[in-house]
Amino acid sequence: MKLKLDSQSAEELRKLAKKLPQTIEELDASTGKLIAEFNSVSQDIGVHADAFQLMLDSLKKHVGGLSDEVQAIASVYEQTADKIEDYLASNPT
Repeated sequence: MKLKLDSQSAEELRKLAKKLPQTIEELDASTGKLIAEFNSVSQDIGVHADAFQLMLDSLKKHVGGLSDEVQAIASVYEQTADKIEDYLASNPT
């Protein structure tokens, strides 16, 4: 995305700031479904069940850790949109 100092860029930043946390929530929910599905068949996997469990635990941990980071990024996008709008308001064309 190429930003310009215009209201459209500010609006796009705000949309992205809203979408990022929603995307992480969806990823977290999907990860939970994947883990639940694995748990329902883990007894049939055999010798590799522990390795799969470790991978899924790692995935869940990393997805969970993304939430705070993505929220911080979304906040920066909102602040940038605010600054663009402030600039436009103080420098009308």
